[in-house]
Amino acid sequence: MKELTKRKREGLAWPGNLGKLHEEMDRLFMNFFGESPMQVVGSCPVDVKEDDKHVYVDAELPGMSKNELEVTVENGILTISGEKKIEKKEGEEDLRERYYGRMYRSLTLPSHVDENKVKATMKDGVLHVVLEKKEAERPKRIEIE
Repeated sequence: MKELTKRKREGLAWPGNLGKLHEEMDRLFMNFFGESPMQVVGSCPVDVKEDDKHVYVDAELPGMSKNELEVTVENGILTISGEKKIEKKEGEEDLRERYYGRMYRSLTLPSHVDENKVKATMKDGVLHVVLEKKEAERPKRIEIE
């Protein structure tokens, strides 16, 4: 518990020697880059699926609202970015493992996606992006005679 108590203000508790390694990596990056990449940008897990008419992207963003996100499509790349602000509460946490800060995720889209026909919705911490395929690129069903 001493290790946990020592690190609780850093935002992430690392047990034993992992904590020392994390601190050393942070120190090295801070000296070289001015900030640690371990603290700069997070990511989000995604599911991508496709049917004849659409490409679907579901991004897991627990605790984030649509007002904290930006979704863009440009030059065949779908980008999801945003920032999750830390929740200020009375008292101190004994352990903080949830991610707070900037997040960024880019996905290269298939060439047959129409960048002008994209819809995004958010429900229960999951961002749903629907990208329509271009009409000419859709598979054509051939009737067998």
